[in-house]
Amino acid sequence: MPSTGLGWHITRLDVIQGGARVKSYPVSVGRSQYATPWHPLEWIIAPFRDFGRLHPDKGLMLAEWASATPGGDKAAWITEAANLMKQPGWEQFIAVSYFNRVDGNCNFDYPSAERLVRGLLPLKLAFFEEPLMQNDVRLMADLRSRTGVTLAAGQNEGMAFRFRDMMIAGAVDYVQPNVMITGGFTQVQKIAGMAAAFNVAIANGGAGALQNMHLHAGLANGGFCEWHLPFMGLCRRIYKNMPDARDGKVAIPAGPGLGFEPDRDAVRDITVKA
Repeated sequence: MPSTGLGWHITRLDVIQGGARVKSYPVSVGRSQYATPWHPLEWIIAPFRDFGRLHPDKGLMLAEWASATPGGDKAAWITEAANLMKQPGWEQFIAVSYFNRVDGNCNFDYPSAERLVRGLLPLKLAFFEEPLMQNDVRLMADLRSRTGVTLAAGQNEGMAFRFRDMMIAGAVDYVQPNVMITGGFTQVQKIAGMAAAFNVAIANGGAGALQNMHLHAGLANGGFCEWHLPFMGLCRRIYKNMPDARDGKVAIPAGPGLGFEPDRDAVRDITVKA
C-alpha cells in the first residue's frame, strides 16, 4: 500500500524494488522553503531527468515529494505536475507518488484541506491520509461528507478510543493502526475487531511493514502493509534475516517472533552515547 495520500499511478512493489523486467531508481525531490515562490515540477526534477538520459534503460520513480501550503495554489500546482507526467517524453517515470510531507500528517487546517480536495477531484484520488490537524474527528467527518473524498487515518494515534470515535462519527473509510505506534499487537487486534464491527477497512500506515505483516496476515479483515522505502533501508542496517519482497508480496517468516532479529553489532556501531 502506498504511503501517499494522493497517487496517480503506483507501480507494483517488485518493480519499485527492481524486478526482472524493470530496474527502478527511487527519487526523492527537495522542496522550496515556506513562503518562497514555487518552481514548476519540471524545473525541480531536471537533474533527475538528466540522470535518466544517461541511463535510458532504467525506469525512474518519483516518490515522497510534496509542496508547502504557503507560496502558491497547491491544487493547481499538483494538477499541473500530474498533467506534465502524461506528456510525451516523460515515459521513463514509471511511478509517481505524491506525499504531503510538509503539511500532511495531521497538519492541514480545514480550509486548506478542502481546497486541495476540491482542486484535485479530477485526478480521482484514491484516498487522503490524515488530512487535518490533530486528526480532528468532527472536521474529518465533515470533510468526508462535503467532498466525498475517501479518508484514511490512525497511523499517528496511540489510543484505541480514538479509532472508536472516528468510526462512530463516520470520519474515515480506512483505519490505520500501527503496532509500533498504537500500543502493540494486543491493542491493534482490539482496534481491528472494532473495525470489523463497523465494516471499516483496516490497513497499515506509518511504515513498519515487517513489524505489522504478522498482524494483517492473521486477521480475517487484515489489509495491505506499507513498504516504505527509506524505513526499509534503515531496517536493513539494523536487522538480520529480513525477508524480501517478491512479485509484490512478502512471505511470512517461519522463525520465532517476527522472524528476524536485531543485528546487535550494527546497532552498537550506530549508537550515539550521551
